[in-house]
Amino acid sequence: NCIFVNFFCVCFFGYPDTGSFIGRNMHRLIHYAWPDGEPMRIEDCNIFRAFSEGKRVHVDSEVLWRADGTGFPVEYWSYPQVQDGKVTGAVVTFIDISERLKAVETIRHMATHDTLTDLPTLRLYRDRLTMAMRRARRNGLSVAVMFVDLDGFKSVNDSYGHDAGDAVLREVAGRLGRVVRDTDTVARAGGDEFVLAIADLQARES
Repeated sequence: NCIFVNFFCVCFFGYPDTGSFIGRNMHRLIHYAWPDGEPMRIEDCNIFRAFSEGKRVHVDSEVLWRADGTGFPVEYWSYPQVQDGKVTGAVVTFIDISERLKAVETIRHMATHDTLTDLPTLRLYRDRLTMAMRRARRNGLSVAVMFVDLDGFKSVNDSYGHDAGDAVLREVAGRLGRVVRDTDTVARAGGDEFVLAIADLQARES
């Protein structure tokens, strides 16, 4: 068994005392499932590998589980503990990478979404349109492409300032987003121009 006794872990994992860890198999206690909740066999447990194979293991991203059943992403290292030439257990050190993953997701989102309206950029729009067209061909459906241009938008900027113009663009983006389905895409093409891809439409009869 991999023994995991540490006052920090008692607090971090939400167990009442160190007695909750003594004599317990660490895999079954805090590492029993994959990030999606699917049960993880102990044979597939990278932490257990350090104990079973006697080799140091490093994993960039997996999930550990608290006493209340909630998980959190970690980067961890598992080190075998050897006594008299025999592996007697393993020591695991880990880092909670929740904030790191949030930062990565934020950067990824900023790269694919307009900073003013939070709508997809044209690059993401084209990717989604391509996928929608492939799906439409496969299922005998159609995709509608729409272009929206705001009339008189320049006069809004000229008369009320760019802050007012930005507010108008955000409002239009929000309204367009609310009237389409989850399978559709609204994107900002630039300036006061928007494009829409309406997916999975029944093909019009000839």
